[in-house]
Amino acid sequence: SGDDKLNTHHYNSDIRAYQIGINTIFIPNGKKFNYNAAFNQNVFQKRPAGSFLLMFSLKFNEIKSDQLIPDSIVKYFNNYDYTRNRNYSFMVYPGYAFNITKNLVYFSGALMGGVGLQNQTYKIKSPEVTDYKISFPVGYRAKVAAGYNGRVFFTGVFANVDYNLTSVHAVKMDQNI
Repeated sequence: SGDDKLNTHHYNSDIRAYQIGINTIFIPNGKKFNYNAAFNQNVFQKRPAGSFLLMFSLKFNEIKSDQLIPDSIVKYFNNYDYTRNRNYSFMVYPGYAFNITKNLVYFSGALMGGVGLQNQTYKIKSPEVTDYKISFPVGYRAKVAAGYNGRVFFTGVFANVDYNLTSVHAVKMDQNI
């Protein structure tokens, strides 16, 4: 049946994805709190401290192929020949970070969340069309780190979560096939 064909795995071997970006973090309490000591361990911080943060992020994402929707299921998507999705976004993330230290042992955390503006373009091969869309993505970043930061020896563990959510161009499926 048609539902069985939609539930099987479909593969497209020529898809290429690209992502590049830059983040800049403003730290108002930079004289007492050091972000590098908290998460990169390349600076030594002796006293616990924290700071409000403001991160600015510019990002570029692109996914492209001769056909983004695999040939085996393109008929369910009104035969759209999507060949490219390109996004440019600017995000602003306010947040807070801290570093707790005691006898060369540290625990650090940071949480930032925000919203941005995104320009999306979609290229369709047949008919030759480029669609544009403005979106307002939301995202957050959470980081934690813990370890020992001595003068000669240091070690630690960390976890980092980056999450971004944006709406994309809706492609309607034809359920009657």
